[in-house]
Amino acid sequence: MQRHSSDRGVFIRSLATRGETGGLSLSAWGVLEVMDALGKEYILFETIGVGQDEIEAHHAADTEVVLLTPAQGDDLQMLKAGLFETGHIFVLNKADLEGAERMEGLLRAALAMRTEGDWTPPVVLTQAHRGVGVEELLERIEQHRAFLERKGLRGEGRRRRLRRGFEKILEHLLRERLHQLLSEGDLQRLLQRVEEGQKDPWSAAEEAIRGLWGHSSGS
Repeated sequence: MQRHSSDRGVFIRSLATRGETGGLSLSAWGVLEVMDALGKEYILFETIGVGQDEIEAHHAADTEVVLLTPAQGDDLQMLKAGLFETGHIFVLNKADLEGAERMEGLLRAALAMRTEGDWTPPVVLTQAHRGVGVEELLERIEQHRAFLERKGLRGEGRRRRLRRGFEKILEHLLRERLHQLLSEGDLQRLLQRVEEGQKDPWSAAEEAIRGLWGHSSGS
C-alpha cells in the first residue's frame, strides 16, 4: 500500500480507533463523506482485525470484503455469527499454504447456508505476494457494484451509512458530555451514592436520565 501513496489521485490515511469498537475509527465516517464529496470513485477501508461483533464496516461500505487465511480455519464458527452474515465477498489469501483447500471447503459450505438476498457471496483465492487472484477479486467487486446498481440498492446503502454515521458521532458526543457531567453537580453526588453502595447503578442511571431529559429510559 505504501508503494502507491504518492500515485496521482490516491489518498491514504491511517486512522487510530481511539478505543472505538466495531473495527472502524470514528474519524472514518467524516473521511468517508469528504472523499465522497470530492467525487472519489473508490473509497477503501482496511479495518483492524474483526470478530463476531465487530462489523461496523458493514454500515460504512457498499461492498464488504472479508479477508481470511488458512490459519483461521478454527475461527469459522465464531465468524459465522458476525462477518459471515454480512460479508459480500470472501477472500482466502495465502492460498498456496497448507490447509488452504480445507479452509476453502469450510468457507463454501458455510456460505451455502446463507439464504437471504439475491447475492451469492463468492470465494476468491489469492496469493497477495505474487498478485495471484487480484484480478478476479476486482472483477467480483465490480460485479457486486453492478448488482447494487441493478437492484437500486446504492441509495439505500447511502441512507444507512449516513444514519449510522450520525448515530456513532452522537454517541461519542453524548459520552464525552456525560463524563463532564459526572464530575459536577447532582450527577457527581448521585455517582458518589452509587460508589458508597447507597443506590444501585440501574436505579441511579434511571434517576439521572429523568433529571437530564425529564423521563425514564423506558418511556
